[in-house]
Amino acid sequence: MKQFSLKHFVLICCFLVFACSSEDSQVQQQDEMEDPTDDSGGGQQGDPEPTAFVVTSFSPTQAYTGETVTIVGDSIDLNTEYIVTFNDIVSPRVTVSETKLEAVIPNGEAGGIIKVQHDTFDVEVGSIEVIVENARIFGRDAASNMNVIITPNSGITNSTGIKRTYTDPAGATVWSEQVPVGQGFDVYYYYYNYRTETSEPYDSGYIFHTYGSSSNGQLFGTFSYEDYNGAQIRRLYKSNVAVPSSYDVLFDYPEGYNLSPYPVFIEATQTLYHQATVTGQSGIFVWKFNTDTLNSELIPYSNTFSQLTRSPDDRLVTIDNVNNTIVVLDENTLESTAILYSDIPQEYIESPVMFSFSTDRIFLATNTSIYIIDPITNARSEVSIETTMAIVFGIVNL
Repeated sequence: MKQFSLKHFVLICCFLVFACSSEDSQVQQQDEMEDPTDDSGGGQQGDPEPTAFVVTSFSPTQAYTGETVTIVGDSIDLNTEYIVTFNDIVSPRVTVSETKLEAVIPNGEAGGIIKVQHDTFDVEVGSIEVIVENARIFGRDAASNMNVIITPNSGITNSTGIKRTYTDPAGATVWSEQVPVGQGFDVYYYYYNYRTETSEPYDSGYIFHTYGSSSNGQLFGTFSYEDYNGAQIRRLYKSNVAVPSSYDVLFDYPEGYNLSPYPVFIEATQTLYHQATVTGQSGIFVWKFNTDTLNSELIPYSNTFSQLTRSPDDRLVTIDNVNNTIVVLDENTLESTAILYSDIPQEYIESPVMFSFSTDRIFLATNTSIYIIDPITNARSEVSIETTMAIVFGIVNL
C-alpha cells in the first residue's frame, strides 16, 4: 500500500476548493436568472415596451366628422399599433409615421378630448370641436357587389355591406336591396327586378319600383310590370316612411314613358319631377306631376344637364356639364336661372349634386373619389374612396 505524501495531500485540498468554488458560481448564476428583481445581469425578458408617445402639437382644433387630425410628437414607434380616440370613440383609421399620427374623426358625437392609447400608456392630446356630419353616400362596391354607405369626408365605407339577393331568370324573386331610411327627400329604399311566377310558364311579372321622398315622411315611387294577361301596368304610388309596404296608387302614367328611378319632390308645390325618355321620341324629358291636383306635364330637358336633384331650400338643382357649373332651374321651364357654384372639375360633371342636411355642404362623386364644397367659405377639397364603386346612387341623410 502506497503512502500519501505531503504533495498528494496538497493536491487533494486544491481539487476540493476548486470544485466548491465552481458549484457556488453555478448556484449564483442560477439565482441571478431566477431573481426578476436583480437586473445586474443586464438582460430583459420579452420584447421591449414602446416608449410613451409625447405630444408636441395637433391640428385642426375644429373639423367635420370623417376629416383627418394630425398629431405631431416624439417617441413614435413605427411597430406599435396606436389607438386614437375622440371623446372615447375609436378612430376608424390611424396612419403612423416617424413624426406624426394621422387619425380620422369617427362617426357620432366625437367632439371632446383626443387620446392616444396603447397597452402601456394613455396620453391626452387635447380637445377638438367636431361638426357632426350625418350624411352618407350610398353606392355599390365593385369588388364585393354589395351596397355600401360611405362617410363622405374620409371615403371610408361601413364595415358591413348592405345585402343584396339574386336569382337567375328562372327564379321566383330577387335582386332586392335597401339602406337605412334617412331624413328629408334623400331616402333610398330599393327593390329591383322583383319576379313572380305561377305554375304556367308564361305567367311571369316584372316589377320595378323605387322611392323618392319629401321632408315630411312621404314616399313616392313607380312600378311597372306586365300582368298575367300581358297588359302593361305603369303606376305612380304614394307611401310613408313609417309603413313603406303600404301604399296608395296615385296615377297610371302614360305608356311609353320610361321614368328615372330618382324622382325629385318639391314640397312647396307638392310636385314630383321624373327624368324620362319616351318611346318614339328623341331627347330627354322631365315628367312633372302634381300630387295634389294629379295634373301632369312632359317638359323637354337639356342634354347638357346632369341628374336632377333638390337643394335643402326646396329648389331644383343640377350640373350644367358644358359650363361646369351647379345651377338652379326654373320649376316650369327647367331652364337655368342662377349659378350656385362654378369651376366644377370635369370628372364630376355627371355626378348627382348631393346636399348634406346636417352641414349644408355639397358632395359630388365619381367611382373613386368625392369632391366637397363648403357653401360658407367656398372651400373645395377632394378625398379618395377606399374602394372602387360600381355605381354611386346618391346621398342618405341619416
